[in-house]
Amino acid sequence: MKYWGDNELFEAIKEDYNDFLSLNRGYREAIAAEWRTL
Repeated sequence: MKYWGDNELFEAIKEDYNDFLSLNRGYREAIAAEWRTL
């Protein structure tokens, strides 16, 4: 068995995870901005 299918699957997972972190960071910043305006 090839490790991670020549890393293609691993790269895809890593990209999805990075997108998830970026979205999460944006979400937290949006919430923080909301709190600052209250």
